[in-house]
Amino acid sequence: MAIIALVIFGFVILIFILIFRPRHDDGVDKMLKQNKNVQPLFKVRSAQLKYLSLHQALAQNPTALQALEQLHTDYEDKVISVDDYHTALEELEQQHLKH
Repeated sequence: MAIIALVIFGFVILIFILIFRPRHDDGVDKMLKQNKNVQPLFKVRSAQLKYLSLHQALAQNPTALQALEQLHTDYEDKVISVDDYHTALEELEQQHLKH
């Protein structure tokens, strides 16, 4: 009797999986399509922190500070992407800050 109950329970679970799995996959696909053009938040935050640290470090170097401000303005005006902005900040950091 217990084996029959387990087999019935197994079929119920199988039916549940077969019904709800496609729904779940459709929901995930829909969410991924909606989030396709969203900026990576960790990269944005990292770029903000790099900008702030460079701004403080380059306060005595007006030429480098002007280049940093131009780069920041280009990013804010969406002339360059967050990836390009982050890469440029890393290059400025390597040029002007000694770790």
